[in-house]
Formats: sequence, C-alpha cells, structure tokens
Amino acid sequence: MFGTPSFESPLTYFGVLLVTIGIYLTLSGLGILKIEKYSSPEGVKSWGSGLLLILLGFAAIFILPAYVETSAASKEQEVSILGCQNNPNSGIVKSGTPIILVWGWSTDDEVKRDEVISISSFVLEMDGQAKDVGKAQQVLKSTNSVFWRLPIGVLPSGIHEVRLTRIFSKEFSDSEGTSPAGRQETEICELTIQ
Repeated sequence: MFGTPSFESPLTYFGVLLVTIGIYLTLSGLGILKIEKYSSPEGVKSWGSGLLLILLGFAAIFILPAYVETSAASKEQEVSILGCQNNPNSGIVKSGTPIILVWGWSTDDEVKRDEVISISSFVLEMDGQAKDVGKAQQVLKSTNSVFWRLPIGVLPSGIHEVRLTRIFSKEFSDSEGTSPAGRQETEICELTIQ
C-alpha cells in the first residue's frame, strides 16, 4: 500500500511542497504562528485547508509511488520463442512481470498463411511440463503472417526452459522450401527471470 519515497521522483518534491504549505496554513489557522490574524471562521478555513494539503502531500510522497511501482511492474512483456532462441538477451525478464509467449509463421501470401494455420498444431513445454496452447490467441499480422500469443503469467526468479514443437498434419511447401508432415524442429528458449 505504501511506496518508498524517491528523491528522483517529482511526486516526492510535490508532496513535500504540499506538506510544507499545509503545515504553514494549519499553524497559522490555529494561531500558533502569529503571522496572520484570522478571525475564527477564517482560522478554521486555514487550518482545515492546511490539514487537507498535508494529507495530499503524504499521499504524493508515500501512496502514489506504490501505485506507480505496481503499474510499472505489471506491464506485460512479450517474448518471441524463436527470437529468444536466436538472441538469449531477448529472454531476460524483470521479476514480477507477466509474460506472453509469442510464436508465428510468415509465408508467401494469404492463401499459404491460411494453409499453414489449418495444418498447424503445437506442443509447448515449460520446464518439462506441457502447457495448454488452446488458450493461445491467433493474430493475423498481415496478408502473409500469423502469430500466436499465450499469456503464461509471472514466473519465479531463475532460468525456465520453453520448448515449442510445431506439428504439421500434412506436408507444407512455400518459397522457403518444403516441410514434411509431422513434428518440426523444436524451438528452445531460455527465459531468465531476474
């Protein structure tokens, strides 16, 4: 609920300013500071406003940083399985970040894209455990590309091995060549949660 004040944050300075003005108004309104001469209704307004500013200042110093930290940590990070296999640095994820695994296929045109969608199924394993790919969202990126996105949530710190195997129900050919029916080469990604 409470965040850590950071003097790198403008919120902290704003909060300190509000608290300072609030203390001044409160003390003046109560007659402790003899700077202003307030009659009773003006004094109540002054110290009431001062207390409100103090509360807002403390919120800016202590509560809003917790909200900002939580919002920043909860942003999802997409990790391409093939991209991670080719560049291990793309598999590094900050601890507490929800992860979405992404994989796909690009081919010649819309007809070939639709064909690869119709003949593809997947086996996805994480740390040796099978994952349900039925929940993966299919995204058509263009007339020749398709991607699948699977949210897997937040993982504990450490290294996690992701293995994706595509299975073709029949032979598939495009300008890149011919892939036989059955299991294709497994893509392996090591997710590093720091």
